[in-house]
Amino acid sequence: MAKQVKRVATADSYDNFIARVGMQQPNQHAASTYRANYTSRNRLLVEWAYRSSWIIGVAVDAIPDDMTKKGVRITSEIEPKRRGILESKFEELQLWEALNEALKWSRLYGGAGALILIEGQAPLTPLILDKVGKGSFKGLAVLDRWMLNPQLMRRIKTLGPHLGKPEFYDIVTTAQGLPAWTLHHSRLIRMDGVKLPYQQKITENEWGMSVVERIFDRLTSYDSTSVGAAQLSYKAHLRTMKVKKLRELIGMGGKGLESLLKQMDMVRQYQTNEGMTLIDAEDTFETHSYTFAGLSDLLSEFKEDIAGAVGIPLVRMFRQSPKGFSTGDA
Repeated sequence: MAKQVKRVATADSYDNFIARVGMQQPNQHAASTYRANYTSRNRLLVEWAYRSSWIIGVAVDAIPDDMTKKGVRITSEIEPKRRGILESKFEELQLWEALNEALKWSRLYGGAGALILIEGQAPLTPLILDKVGKGSFKGLAVLDRWMLNPQLMRRIKTLGPHLGKPEFYDIVTTAQGLPAWTLHHSRLIRMDGVKLPYQQKITENEWGMSVVERIFDRLTSYDSTSVGAAQLSYKAHLRTMKVKKLRELIGMGGKGLESLLKQMDMVRQYQTNEGMTLIDAEDTFETHSYTFAGLSDLLSEFKEDIAGAVGIPLVRMFRQSPKGFSTGDA
């Protein structure tokens, strides 16, 4: 009779029970996890970050600016005169500016669209190129994701790259002068930000994700460190004040504690403005200087994290000169 082999459960990870090392052991690292912060849904926060943070501005603007700043080069065998007319028409209709804006808002908000403006045609109907008359193309109107509402109950059923996407979109913001049209998908150049898997895309009304969302924690780390370094230029030391019967003053509260807090405010104010310290004859004031070493290296690490998260080279993202081998600095 064959000997039965006892089955032993195994785990595809490393654990050390004695040292409490591993993701299944009671340690700080084992408590690590990931949670959604849904920054893309907070429109005001995203807009405030874009307006106030130059890093967010570069993360959103750099790629669209590089894509559209030189337009396209027409290489077909057409007469130079006709080519010039076509290029001047691009400029007249501000096509590159509109595409640039649509790309930026798709990266900022997670989605945007450029409405193809055809004079004399209903936006509800499909766009048929053969029926576009001469001079009827009037340019592009940019609409971000918060100005459009996709009709999720009506889907494209034709086989192709648009299969399953919304067939119609409703304009929900008319402040720019556009009527509350219903748009056929063929008249809208749709642009998603960071593409999401299906289940997550549902939570964003089937738009993408803002580029701000992935770098938000890295950005706050960078800003906190840089602002903290700037704060050192004011007071790079710890201040200690010894007050007689301090514990009793705090415990009793009342006017005694109020007087103490008022004194602390006066000390803080005059130290900042006049460099003067006001203390009682029985009080003792001491300072303890300290320095932060390695802040420059820490900021450099945060810069690399941010540049890697948005997929923009460090030289382009932070306008730094290349360093290292083959750059002249080695």
